[in-house]
Amino acid sequence: MTAADTPELVADGRGLRRVYQMGRTELCALDGVDFRAARGEFVAIVGPSGSGKSTLMALLGCLDRPTEGSLSICGRDVAKLDDRARARIRNRALGFVFQSFQLIPRMSALDNVQVPLIYGRNPGAAERAREALDSVGLGDRVDHLPNEMSGGERQRVAIARAIVQRPPLLLADEPTGNLDTRTGDEILELLERLVADGVTMVMVTHDMDVAARAHRTVHLRDGRVEREVLQRVEEPA
Repeated sequence: MTAADTPELVADGRGLRRVYQMGRTELCALDGVDFRAARGEFVAIVGPSGSGKSTLMALLGCLDRPTEGSLSICGRDVAKLDDRARARIRNRALGFVFQSFQLIPRMSALDNVQVPLIYGRNPGAAERAREALDSVGLGDRVDHLPNEMSGGERQRVAIARAIVQRPPLLLADEPTGNLDTRTGDEILELLERLVADGVTMVMVTHDMDVAARAHRTVHLRDGRVEREVLQRVEEPA
């Protein structure tokens, strides 16, 4: 394989170790994990409680720093950046989708989607937010509050908020966990379309049927990568 054939790594973590000090006791949540995700790749992270899934996602999301090891996001070493620089990375390069949507109750769908743009001081925030809502099929719901929408619609708003900055890396934590099967499938199809458009997605899930839809599944146990499974990916029609 030539250098030109090597996929671009959006996330590249090597020897990631995260140790928490609990009084006089050290808790090793990650113990030498290597993790990579290429542009346009869908990676699922699975494992039992306490396996290190949340810790790895916190590192990838620049919400925490590794105790040891290196981590680059979009080619930039983020492990040693100061808090302000890490906040800029989160705002511009990362999108977050949560199980519980994390929408602001008193704000309309349009205003919720504008939040990252306001923090980033982006011009034309309202128009970009409308475009993001259109892209997830909610162009006619821009003025609705979260409590006026179904669970699936709220998750679509959350996805629109996550992609409004056009980030290269999307981090999803159990995004279908609060949804019924049919609605969950619709949300997964929407996320898969984003991946097909070149977005990299890393998703934590306990649902092995959801994980089976990923390009690759990383199994964690006791803070280490137990195994990785490459799923068969069908060529698009």
